[in-house]
Amino acid sequence: MNYGISIHKDGFKALREGDFRDDVNIMIGINHDEAGYFDKEVQPELNRTAFHDCIETAFKVQVNQMVGDYFFTCDSLWMADMLSEKRNGKSKSGKVFIYHFAQTTSANPWPEWTGVMHGYEIEFVFGAPLANPSSYKKEKVDREQKFSKKVIEYWTSFATTG
Repeated sequence: MNYGISIHKDGFKALREGDFRDDVNIMIGINHDEAGYFDKEVQPELNRTAFHDCIETAFKVQVNQMVGDYFFTCDSLWMADMLSEKRNGKSKSGKVFIYHFAQTTSANPWPEWTGVMHGYEIEFVFGAPLANPSSYKKEKVDREQKFSKKVIEYWTSFATTG
């Protein structure tokens, strides 16, 4: 089923050429630790061996940041710039909004060092802390439910009015 949508060319080409609808608002999200799967150890005391371990850990942290920037952040920011640039001066131009999501969740099954990875805002957008509170730590569930309600409110507002 195509729902009346016809994909007629590559998305990057369409962006470069300005061949897209410009009368709708766009929301683009970036998460704090987009590629948070790389190992991050706690910084050790600095004897010779620990110093080398620290350098290795710092390198992993930087690689993690670089991979996240390369695969997610840079493309998201580039797309926001391209959409804004191609819409500039058009009378029916929709707006481009971008957010940075940095909220951790107590229901995260991954180690704490993974941070706020790609897509982690979705559980708050769809109210997972409200629908399944037993998956969250008891001491944090109230805060996470309030946060989820706010996120739902923001996304609903965007969907309704842009």
